[in-house]
Amino acid sequence: MQSLRFVLLLAVFAMTACGDEPKTGATVTDVAVSGESLVASEGTLVLTASVSGTGTYSSEVRWSILSGEGSLSATTGESVVYTAPFARQEMEVTVQAASVADASKSAVFTLTVKRASATALLAGTYVGEDAYETTSGDITTPGTSTLTLTVEAVSDTQIRIHGIPQFTAWVVVDVLADDSLRFQPITGPTTVHDKYCRRYYFIGDEITGETGTGSWDGGQHLTLDWTTVMYQGCYPIGGQPGPYRESYTPTHNVFTGTKQ
Repeated sequence: MQSLRFVLLLAVFAMTACGDEPKTGATVTDVAVSGESLVASEGTLVLTASVSGTGTYSSEVRWSILSGEGSLSATTGESVVYTAPFARQEMEVTVQAASVADASKSAVFTLTVKRASATALLAGTYVGEDAYETTSGDITTPGTSTLTLTVEAVSDTQIRIHGIPQFTAWVVVDVLADDSLRFQPITGPTTVHDKYCRRYYFIGDEITGETGTGSWDGGQHLTLDWTTVMYQGCYPIGGQPGPYRESYTPTHNVFTGTKQ
């Protein structure tokens, strides 16, 4: 019996010695991040991490923003959505992906957030002085008033302004490639001035096509230069015979305001 037991022990030992080698521990060797490197102001993009190694290891990473602004949709996972902030200037953002299995293995990814469009940056409320001159015949009357103008972005190339004197509707202004401004023509509704006269206001010279212009310093200051013309047409008083009288009274305005 003892001899049989000895033989069995030798057989077990031999099977163990000739079998598979014991498995070694999992090892992470590298982490890489891929994705688009350019994103619009307040836009989003997806970043994906790729983890390399040996053995059975986790492919997840821990995400974090090392520099710059913005937010991430998650802190762990194989991919993440980055959301850019409202960017007044172009900015660089650095995102890190560190292996969950081995924090010493990580990768950084640098992306660029584009500057917001000029129209988005222009949007807001401006308060300032409107220096004007009204010309009637040979007489020019100057004056000043305080205006509050509201600016909204219509598209990447247009804004609209509320608060222009004599216009209850929004005035549409084009934003050109150099960030200068150009008014689009506008004609207000015809109103009854008195029993015999009708009038309306408009911006835009019907002959030359000139409207108004403006400039913006890329920050808080806005300057607008335009002329509003009052047209008035009157029938003879009391129904008496006579010509229909027409007049055009221009008011030149220069507004200089600061964003609130």
